[in-house]
Amino acid sequence: MERIKKYPLVQLHCASEDMLYKLQQNSKILETILLSLSNYLEQVRLIFPRFYILSNDDLLQILSQTRSPIGIQPHLKKVFDNINRIVFVDNITQNQVKAMCSHDPVLMPEVVKFEEIVQISPGEKVRLKI
Repeated sequence: MERIKKYPLVQLHCASEDMLYKLQQNSKILETILLSLSNYLEQVRLIFPRFYILSNDDLLQILSQTRSPIGIQPHLKKVFDNINRIVFVDNITQNQVKAMCSHDPVLMPEVVKFEEIVQISPGEKVRLKI
């Protein structure tokens, strides 16, 4: 990259002897990374089978937002039937959920309040009382 910055002529760099070798090596590295990523996503889907219905891009977005529950809200309706969003006790801390809302474009969305506030903590299985 430093060489390209210093001499910005494309033909000069394409004719370089080691350019093809470097591109082939980088392609092999990229294939290895993509295979590892695919294997990781498959392991996640085995743990939570509902993720099989999501594309790899959607699943990566969910996994990258594990610390931000608001970030996964757009994907809830893809994973859970007729759940559009969850309602937090405090939108700042986002660590307690008090209700869930349905997605019905024709009727008013239904809000289902939980009997008890649900504490969100990463990696913990939650049982809801509604």
